[in-house]
Amino acid sequence: MGVGISGWNVGQDTTVFKLLNHNDTIKVGGLVCYESVFPTFPNYFADRGACF
Repeated sequence: MGVGISGWNVGQDTTVFKLLNHNDTIKVGGLVCYESVFPTFPNYFADRGACF
């Protein structure tokens, strides 16, 4: 029984979300368990300034 993973792909770009916290801006990369499938994928978020 398939779970549908074979039809999933890496997106075309990485988006870093900016959250305002008082006077600070927190940059967040939205990962959804892809780090285990594509181990270098989180690096793209870090390269764009994501801290979390």
